[in-house]
Amino acid sequence: MWPHERSLVKQLAGKPFAVIGVNVSEPNPAALKKVVEKENLTWRSFSDPRTSEGWGAIAKKWNLADDLPHRPQRRDPSQVARRRPREGH
Repeated sequence: MWPHERSLVKQLAGKPFAVIGVNVSEPNPAALKKVVEKENLTWRSFSDPRTSEGWGAIAKKWNLADDLPHRPQRRDPSQVARRRPREGH
């Protein structure tokens, strides 16, 4: 389920790069911890479930909702623009 992310970690080892997971599927940090352990994810992952008001705080601030619920199109990592927080959040 995570082959692209794992390949990036391997390909860019030793370079100024980090994979950071923002999980919107699991209902709480304990559930996310089980996924991280089961899938042997080596990168930091944050639990950011939806609320009654919409997307979680991280997804909203970093404008991740545009990529959700589908996975973003995969591109050469050197061609991917860095995300920046939306203004006013």
